[in-house]
This record gives sequence, structure tokens and C-alpha cells, in this order.
Amino acid sequence: SQEDIAKLTDELQDLKNKVLQTQANVILANDLLQQTQGQVQQQQQLLNQLQEQVQDLEHQKQQLQQVVFQLQQAAQQAGEAQNNLIAGLGAAIQQAAAPAAPAAPAPENNDNNNDDDAAS
Repeated sequence: SQEDIAKLTDELQDLKNKVLQTQANVILANDLLQQTQGQVQQQQQLLNQLQEQVQDLEHQKQQLQQVVFQLQQAAQQAGEAQNNLIAGLGAAIQQAAAPAAPAAPAPENNDNNNDDDAAS
């Protein structure tokens, strides 16, 4: 009947509209997917850059640790040198403050060859 044909035509038009809407949604979904993939690539690049920076910082940390170790060694050596200097100065001061010991007399010549006094 004419009424059924009109009803089916309306349903067919509704289906066509739904298909068109679905196609538009698919296009939008593809656009969003491409945008998301672009963002993921950017984030991956940022992550790679951050990893490189972390490696650089680790390398700098190792270098600084070596410098700190060398400075600690130098400080220890300087402390030892200072202690040695203080000990040396203390000994020199004690030696300078001590009374001078009398000079020892020359040993006598007891070889019985009578040359002890060359003038006689």
C-alpha cells in the first residue's frame, strides 16, 4: 500500500542519515586517532630527549664524584703536610730554645809516636 511505501521510504531515509552520520563519526575518529598518534610521537621524542639529559647528568655526576674524591685526597695530603710542618716547627723551636751543648774536647792521640806536639 501507499502508506507502507511511505513508511519504508522514511525508514530508508533514516538509515541513510544514520549511515552518513556514522561515516562522519568515523572520519572524526580517524582525525582524533591521527592527532593522538602525533602527540604520542611528540611525547616519545620528549622522552628520548629526557633520557639523553639523564645520561648526561649521570656522566656529570660521575665526573663531579671524581673531582670530590680528588679534592678529598688533596685536603688529606694538605692536612698531613700541615701536621708535618707543625711537627718540624715544634722540633726546630725546641732545638733553638735548648741550651747549646759544650763542644767536646779533641781526642788525645795515644799512638806513642811522640808527634802529638809537632813543635817540640
